[in-house]
Amino acid sequence: MVRYTQEQIEYCIANPEELWDIKVIKLTELLSKECLARMGQEQVDKLYAMERTEEEQIVRRKKLQLVLRNERENIYKIPDKQQDVLKQYYAKGYAEYEVVVDDGDVDVDEDDEVPARVAHPGRRRFRNGIVVKNNQSGGGSIRKIN
Repeated sequence: MVRYTQEQIEYCIANPEELWDIKVIKLTELLSKECLARMGQEQVDKLYAMERTEEEQIVRRKKLQLVLRNERENIYKIPDKQQDVLKQYYAKGYAEYEVVVDDGDVDVDEDDEVPARVAHPGRRRFRNGIVVKNNQSGGGSIRKIN
């Protein structure tokens, strides 16, 4: 687990929520053809113009969502959603995320790898003036020479 930096947390505080998708209901689809025929041509044209502007707003909003998501994930390196980071930060005083290490991408020959050396169990260094006398029961007693 790795903690978020203060800069990342401040970004989450400044942008606490992601933009959500808006569903637009088209009035021209809801109204019957008879109802549209009874309306004046100017009113029908206004309805179609409103729908076009709403569709353009949806396209702009989706582009903004992609820009903000790219900024969050690639520039600030925040893999989680802002709400999750802020919940952790307010509850614990810090926020963490899990780092996933993928060794499959690295092309390393297994013959080139050096096996890891494992240290022997027990004390590995000697102290000057101290002698360890082994008993038959397996334990050792420490005796000072001086």
